[in-house]
Amino acid sequence: MKKHIILIIPLLFLFSGCATTMHFEYVQGIGEKPSVRSVPAKISKEPEENLRKKGYVNIGQFFSQETIGTCWYPDCIHFHCTSELPHKDFTKEFLEKAPSYGGDLLIIEKDSVPYSEPTYKNGRCIATGGNWVNVPYCCKYGRGYCESTCYNMQRIIVCTQWETIKGEVCHLNSLATVWRYDPELARRIDERKKEEARLIAEKEKEEAKRIAEEAKEQARRVAERAKSIEIAMLKYKADPYGLTPVALEKKWGYRDKNGKAVIQPQFDDAKAFYEGLARVSIDKEDGYIDMTGTVVIKPKFDYGGAFSEGLARVRIGEVGKQKMGYIDITGKVVIQLRYDSTREFSNGVAFVGLGKIGQTKWGCIDRSGNLLIDFKFDDTRTFSEGLAAVAIGPMFANDRWGYINKKGEWVIRQSFSDAGEFSDGLAPASHGILTAQKWGYINKDGNFIIKPQFTHALPFSEGLAAVKVDEKFGFIDKKGNLVIKPQFHDAEKFSRGQARVQIDGRWRFIDRSGRSVLAESFDVGPLVSY
Repeated sequence: MKKHIILIIPLLFLFSGCATTMHFEYVQGIGEKPSVRSVPAKISKEPEENLRKKGYVNIGQFFSQETIGTCWYPDCIHFHCTSELPHKDFTKEFLEKAPSYGGDLLIIEKDSVPYSEPTYKNGRCIATGGNWVNVPYCCKYGRGYCESTCYNMQRIIVCTQWETIKGEVCHLNSLATVWRYDPELARRIDERKKEEARLIAEKEKEEAKRIAEEAKEQARRVAERAKSIEIAMLKYKADPYGLTPVALEKKWGYRDKNGKAVIQPQFDDAKAFYEGLARVSIDKEDGYIDMTGTVVIKPKFDYGGAFSEGLARVRIGEVGKQKMGYIDITGKVVIQLRYDSTREFSNGVAFVGLGKIGQTKWGCIDRSGNLLIDFKFDDTRTFSEGLAAVAIGPMFANDRWGYINKKGEWVIRQSFSDAGEFSDGLAPASHGILTAQKWGYINKDGNFIIKPQFTHALPFSEGLAAVKVDEKFGFIDKKGNLVIKPQFHDAEKFSRGQARVQIDGRWRFIDRSGRSVLAESFDVGPLVSY
C-alpha cells in the first residue's frame, strides 16, 4: 500500500494547476487591419508559395502556451514533459478566432509541442535577523475612536535567507499562421514594401554620399596637416631631437637643439614629437600639436600617448576607472576605448590589457582592433623585429620573461627575470632579481652575446646602447665594449649621431664620442612618452 501511495501523491502534485496564454499578432508591414470574415476558417496543408500564387496573404499568427505541470526536486524523477498529458485543443480555438482577425485559412506550424524549463521557489527559512520597524499605536482616544496615532520602534525577527528549491515546469507550445484570400490586399502590401525599399535605398545612398564627403574632407585635412608637418620636419631635418620640450616659469614650450625657442612656453606639460605630433596638456587634459605649435587635436583626453604607426593610445577616466583605446592623426577614435591598459603599436600590432592594476591580463590586437592573441600574459613589451617580450608568472621570478612571434608562439622560452625590445638583432635581458639583477644582451636564439653585468640596459640604436654601471649611465658597442664611460644620471638612445643625457638634473646632447654638442644645457623633460 505504501508503494502505491508514494507513486500517486507526486503525480497529483505534478499536474495540479494549469496556466494558459494565447495571443494573435499581425505581420509587420501589413499596414492595415483586414475586415472580419463571416465564415469559419479552415486548416490548409498547401505550401505557402502555392497559397500566394492563388491570392492569399499571410496576415498574422496565433501563439499559445499552456503550462500543464510543475514538479519540485527530488520528486522530478517521476516527471515527464509530454503532449500526452491532458491539455487544451488550441487548434480548435485558433479556427474559431481566426475570422475575427480577417483570416480564412490556418497553417499549423506547432501543435502542442512539449517544452520544459527550470523554475525556482523559496523553501524553508535558513537564516533570520532582526529588523527595526515603526509600529503604530493609539496614544490618544476620543469618544470611541483614536484621535492621535503614535509610533514605537520595535525589533522584529525576519527571514534573511531562504532555501532555494529547484523544479521543472512543462509547457505545450502551439503556433499557427493565418492566411486571407485578398489579392487586392496583396497588391497594396507589395506596393508598400516597394516604397519602403525605395526609401531605404535613398537613405542608404544619402548616407553613403555623406560618408564619402566626410572621408574626402578628412583626407584633405590630413594632406594639409601632413604638408605642414613635412615643411616643419624638413626645417629640422626630420630629427626627433630637432624640437625638445623645455620648461620656463612653469610653462612648457619647445627649443631646437641650438637652444632657440621655436614654440613659446604655453602648455602645462609637453612631451616629445613622434611622427610629427607631440602630446601637450592644457588644464589637465591632453591634446596634440604639430611642429608649428598649432593644436591639431584639441585637449580632451585624461591621457594621450605618443603616435606610433599613425595611431596613439588615449585614456578617458581617472586611473583605476579608465578605459583606453586608439586615435588616428585626425583625433578620430579608430579603436574603441574598452581596454584597461594599452601599449603603443609596433610591427602593425599592439598589446592591450583587461583587469585592474596588478591583475591585468594582456592580449594582442591588429590595427582594426581584431584580437590576434588571447588575454593570457601578465606583462608585455612592444613587438620589434617580429618578436615581443612577454611575461607569465609571479613578478619576482627568474624565468618569467620570454619572446613570442605575432602568432603567439614561443620563439624564446621563458628564461629571464626581465627583457626588452630587439634592435639591431640584440635585446636587453636580465637574470636575477632585485639587487642581484644583472642585464646583458641576447640574440634571437635566446643566447647571451653580451653577458649579464649591468645594473640596467636599454635597446641598441645606431650601434650603441645605454647601460647602467652601478649608478651611472654610459654607452657600449655591440661587442660589449664601453665606448662612452659611465658618467650620466640618465640617458636616451642615439638618433642621427646624437643622444640626450642628464647630468645634475640638466639635459644636454652628446655625440658618439661622448662630447657635448652644445655648451648650454636645458631644463627639459625626457623624450620618452609614458
